Amino acid sequence: MLEQINSDIDAIDDYLRAQNRTRKGQPRMDLVLERLQREDGSSYTLYYLADHSKRCIFFVDEFDTAELSSWREIKGMTCPTHLGTLVP
Repeated sequence: MLEQINSDIDAIDDYLRAQNRTRKGQPRMDLVLERLQREDGSSYTLYYLADHSKRCIFFVDEFDTAELSSWREIKGMTCPTHLGTLVP
C-alpha cells in the first residue's frame, strides 16, 4: 500500500509540474489521499489539496462538483458554503 501511495503522490506532483504548478515550498498546503478498495479487490486513490492560507480545498484537474450527490461526501466539510469554484 505504501508503494502505491508514494506512486500516487509522484503522479500528482508530476501533473502539477507539467502545468507549471507545484505544492513544494507551500508550507500551508496539504495533499490528502484516501485509498479505497472495490468489490473486485482492486484499489484506487481519491485525493484533494488543502490550501490553509486560502482556507480552501481544490483538485489539480477539473472536478465537476455536480458529480457529488451531496456536499457531505467531502470529508471535513461542515457547511455547503465551504464548497465553491476556484479559478487558478
